[in-house]
Amino acid sequence: MLIDELHAQRDLINPLGQHYGARRIRVFGSVARRTGRKRCGLSGGLFLRLSRPTEVLH
Repeated sequence: MLIDELHAQRDLINPLGQHYGARRIRVFGSVARRTGRKRCGLSGGLFLRLSRPTEVLH
């Protein structure tokens, strides 16, 4: 399941997020609730709490 894959990559995701100013990285949606199946239409995303102002588009 996708959430398990994300947890397995946690040691890579967190430092990358910290490099860009993310203090907290959280998963939301059906991915976080483990209700999604491996199929199209799976909904979810990442919620980031940033420690400094950041431009979304460069």
